[in-house]
Amino acid sequence: MMEHTDANKHVLKLSEEKQHEHLLDEIKEVSRLLACNRQWFELESNQDMIDRALQARYRHLLDVAKQQGIAVPPFETYF
Repeated sequence: MMEHTDANKHVLKLSEEKQHEHLLDEIKEVSRLLACNRQWFELESNQDMIDRALQARYRHLLDVAKQQGIAVPPFETYF
């Protein structure tokens, strides 16, 4: 059985932190896209379809973060 050294544990923790950071960045980006979508497609007839797809992705990312125990801080563009 292979034991993790302190250095290996540190690398694993950094990797996990990077994954969490990436997930939070993606949530921020989808939130930003939702805000842009509302402005950009305000008069378009397919706005609802695009908005629903982005909201579904946003909810999915929040669920993934919750499952991983990642606290999602409030962002300005939350709806």
